[in-house]
Amino acid sequence: MTRCAFCGRDVDLVVAAPHVHVCPHCRRITTPIRATDTGAPVRPPPARTLVEIAQRIAAHLTRFEADKGPRGVNWWHDGKVNGTRPFFMTGAAKSGRYVGVSYVSYQGPTYLTKAEAARYLAALDAGFVGRHYEALKRKEEE
Repeated sequence: MTRCAFCGRDVDLVVAAPHVHVCPHCRRITTPIRATDTGAPVRPPPARTLVEIAQRIAAHLTRFEADKGPRGVNWWHDGKVNGTRPFFMTGAAKSGRYVGVSYVSYQGPTYLTKAEAARYLAALDAGFVGRHYEALKRKEEE
């Protein structure tokens, strides 16, 4: 049992990727908080390589794609059943010195530098739901 950083409950977190856990209660991606001998919480190390960043972004996008309920992240854009969805066959992968992020498979990927991908991942880890340009624009406005 570990404590969810968002809802604060002691639950068994579901492992979605290395250092990426999903709380079954609040369905948010969180980091497990375990008390050490000194009582300080232990958090996973930040992602350092492009592959780690891409894997963690892909885990978030997969969660977005799976949330298809009426009030979910991936509900129909236009409100019509069988319309377009904001996330379809999502993914993220290392591509040379960039991270390729794809929200809709047939539209092709967008390539982010390591700094942009790290900022996007930090926003996703903090609970942001959306695409990279929305997160980076929000960061610039703050």
